[in-house]
Amino acid sequence: MHSLTGEMLTNSMSNANRPKPEVRSNGPRIVVAAASARALAASTIRAGRPVSTIDLFADADTALICRESNRYLAHNASENFAWRCRSIDEIAQRLEDLLCDADFQGQNGPPIVLIGGGLERCLHNRNISRRILGQNDTVECLNSLYWRNIQRFCHRNSIAFPTSTTDPITKHDPTRWLVKTELSSGGMGVAFAQTDSPLEPDQYFQKYIEGRSIGACYVATPKVAGEEFSFCEMLGVSESVSALNLRTDDEAGDQTLPFRYEGSIGPINNCLLPETAVGDLERIGSLIANGFDLVGVFGIDFVLNQDGLWLLEINLRIGAAAELIEYAASRTIPDFSIVKLHLAALEAKIERGCGLIEACQSNWVQDRVFAKRIVYRRQEATQTLPVSPSFVAAIESNFGRFVGGLQVAPMSGQVFITDIPKPQTYIDAGQPLLTLHVSGQSYFDVGEALRQAFDVLEKIIGERLA
Repeated sequence: MHSLTGEMLTNSMSNANRPKPEVRSNGPRIVVAAASARALAASTIRAGRPVSTIDLFADADTALICRESNRYLAHNASENFAWRCRSIDEIAQRLEDLLCDADFQGQNGPPIVLIGGGLERCLHNRNISRRILGQNDTVECLNSLYWRNIQRFCHRNSIAFPTSTTDPITKHDPTRWLVKTELSSGGMGVAFAQTDSPLEPDQYFQKYIEGRSIGACYVATPKVAGEEFSFCEMLGVSESVSALNLRTDDEAGDQTLPFRYEGSIGPINNCLLPETAVGDLERIGSLIANGFDLVGVFGIDFVLNQDGLWLLEINLRIGAAAELIEYAASRTIPDFSIVKLHLAALEAKIERGCGLIEACQSNWVQDRVFAKRIVYRRQEATQTLPVSPSFVAAIESNFGRFVGGLQVAPMSGQVFITDIPKPQTYIDAGQPLLTLHVSGQSYFDVGEALRQAFDVLEKIIGERLA
């Protein structure tokens, strides 16, 4: 196992991964709105498009990506920006203001909007939703994805879906239930239900299903006139990073948010799934894409157990785990971009067997696995953690200096970091500190590399991390 050194990271960043300075974009600016916009922004500049971001952090590397967008891509009438907001509602409001700003539109033209985690709720705003999916009935499409409609669709198409209800739970009910929030993301609106738990208007109960938490990523194109079905292909499958068993017994205090998204591992090799699972995942994705008129890259969350696949949620956006599929595909196409694939699908410029899709699917059977883990401060932390210049220097000393959106994937056994907070910012209890990325030949390899990186971070911070 390699040690964690800055030299190791630097050696993993080849000049071939850097956009050429003469490259210029002939497409409109893309605005990424998300709780964390870094991954989509990095993929956007690899797609050759200028990018701006609106998120909760405006981390140092996210800001660098936007600056690279100015440097390497077509210069806009105004600089690309990385806006930091205090809440998801503020992100949505800033996005709406931007889309209604005639001066901005006059300088830069209408932007393309990509949303990431946390922004599903903003789709209720018709002005925003039309810019995201390019259709006037986006609100109706979104409403069709509420649990009641998904439950009915799954029942009609023989897809397993956990029993869901708004009826009260009594102490005599032996079933273990979850309380979930409509259109939540990252597991933040999910918790174990208590007996006689009251529900908010946008909440419901769902039967808890034990098993492996997996997510499948798909791409679909609009239906062609006269055709009954749209084109849909599965790009890859990921698993929750919890499968690596990185937690220790003394981290139990962080179970106040038991379903919070902490990262993923993948793409999952076919041999790590039951024989029938891959076919079922492909069938369900195609049914969902056609049944709900989904286009572009989207995701579906499942639980896999001895009874088979259970569909949990449908995500209209490019999911966080798509970054791992992008890493794997970059082994075949060095400058592969999931955003480029998404935009091509929206314009119906892809088809079965195209290079971008084959680059994803060829890695289902490769001997390489990628993982990302979000490092949070523990919930019981009592003091705000200031991000000092010495902290940033220690990070760079141990992991190397981040080079914006130019890097594509970690080399085997090596760790790099992203979502790096700017100096003079503050990290409160429960907030994300940064993200670790690693690749290896097996779950064991990436698990060991992440544990080592975690130990280094805890020594730098001087406290236990979640």
